Amino acid sequence: MWTVLLVEDEGYVREAIRETLDWESHGFCVAGEAGTGKEALEAILEWKPDVVIADIVMPGMDGIELLKETRKAGIRSRFIMLTAMNQFDYARDALQYGAFNYLLKLSLSDEVLLENLARIREELLGELKEAGEALYPLYHRIWAEISGNRVPAHAAPIALPAAAGKFHSLRLSIAAVLSGADPALPHQAGIRTEKYLLVQSFCDGGQTTFFCWSFPDKAGQACDSGFCRPGEPAADGGLEQFAREWRRVLNQLNGSWYGIMEL
Repeated sequence: MWTVLLVEDEGYVREAIRETLDWESHGFCVAGEAGTGKEALEAILEWKPDVVIADIVMPGMDGIELLKETRKAGIRSRFIMLTAMNQFDYARDALQYGAFNYLLKLSLSDEVLLENLARIREELLGELKEAGEALYPLYHRIWAEISGNRVPAHAAPIALPAAAGKFHSLRLSIAAVLSGADPALPHQAGIRTEKYLLVQSFCDGGQTTFFCWSFPDKAGQACDSGFCRPGEPAADGGLEQFAREWRRVLNQLNGSWYGIMEL
C-alpha cells in the first residue's frame, strides 16, 4: 500500500479523516499520525511516507515549515494541505514550496480526497515505471552471468542502481515462459497485470522472464525482491539473492520442457 501520514493537532479531525475512507481498497494505508509538526518531521525522516495530509496552521512548526524541512531533506512525499476559509495566503505558499494541493477543511469529503489520492497514485505509478526502466541494464548483466554469455558493454556494474530504492518495500514475483524469437505477453504466462503495480518483461535465449512488482500481502511483511532496504549498502548479497531466484525459475522452466535442471 502507498503510505499516508496524518498531521493535525486536533485529534478529532485526524480521526474524522482516518474514518473518511476505506483506505486499503484504494491502495493506501494510514501508516501513522502526528499531532505536531515536530512529531511529523521525525516520522517523515524515519519512514518517508508517500503522502502527508497536514494542517497548515499548527502550534510550533506549522504545515508550511514541515513541508520546507521535508524538501530540504530530499524527501518527495506528496503533501495535501488542509486549510480554513481565511488561510488562502498560506495555501498559496504551500503550493509554492511544492505541495500537491490544498483542501478546505469545511468542504472535505471522501470524493474530494479520493480524487486527489487517485492523481497522486498515478504520479507514483509513473515514477515507478520510470525507475523500472533503469533496472534493465542490471537485468542484462545478471542474465549474461546466468547464461554464461559475455557481459554486454551497456550492462550495469554489479551494484544496485539508484532507481532500486523505489522497489525496496515491494514484493517481486518472477515467472518465465518459452517464447522463441518473439517476446511473450503477460497473459501467455498466466499473469494478470491488474494484480501488480508494474510488470516488466525480459526476452533472450528463446525465453521471456516477467518481473512482477506488488505491495507485500501484509503490513510489515519482509520484502523478497532481493534489493536492499533503506540505509543498507547496495551489497552483492542482495543481487545474488535476486539472481538465484531468477536462476531457479529458469531451471524450473527448462526442467519442465527439456529435463535440464542447471543453468
